[in-house]
Amino acid sequence: MEGVSRPPSTLVDDHLSRLFAVAEQQDKLFGISEILRVIAESLNSEGCILWEVMPGRGRLEERELFVLAEYFQGDWPPGWQHLAMSSQAGTAILLRQPQWANDLMAIKMDLPEAARAYMEARKVQAVCSVPLNLRGGVAAAISLYRVSAGPFQSEDIDRLLQAAARIPYLYNSLVNQVG
Repeated sequence: MEGVSRPPSTLVDDHLSRLFAVAEQQDKLFGISEILRVIAESLNSEGCILWEVMPGRGRLEERELFVLAEYFQGDWPPGWQHLAMSSQAGTAILLRQPQWANDLMAIKMDLPEAARAYMEARKVQAVCSVPLNLRGGVAAAISLYRVSAGPFQSEDIDRLLQAAARIPYLYNSLVNQVG
C-alpha cells in the first residue's frame, strides 16, 4: 500500500509471522479478528481486544476507549463496549508502556460494573495491555485476557509487544483494501 510504512519484522513466533503474511493478502476486514485470535492463542490467552480511543476534542485523558475488534474463545462474547482512560488499557496508552495485572480481581480497576461482573463470572485471572498507534496516529491498545494459563511473564509481554508493532500496518492495509 502506498503511504503505509512497514515496521521491521521482529516477530520470533513462526506461526504469527505466517499469519501476518497471509493477513497482508486478505481483502476483508475480518482478518483483524483472525489476527487477534492467533495472538491470543499463541500467548495462551482466551480473549483479545483491540481498543481505540474515541475521536473527539479535548484531552486524551478525558476520552473513552471503544472495541475496534475482538476475539474470545468459545461462547464468550464481550460484556462491555467502552472503557475509561483510567482503565488498564487506557493507562497503557497514556503512559505509552505495557500494563498487566496477574490477579485481576484483587486490583481495583476502573471498569464498568457490567464489565467487572462479566470478568468475574468468567474467572478472568490476568490481563495484559500494550499501547499502539493506528492510522493517522490514532491511539489504541491491545489487551489479552487469561482464564487458565497463569500469570503473564516478561517473555509473554515481549511477544505481545512484537505482535502489536505489526498491527497498525496490517490494520491500515486491510482498511485501505476494504475502504
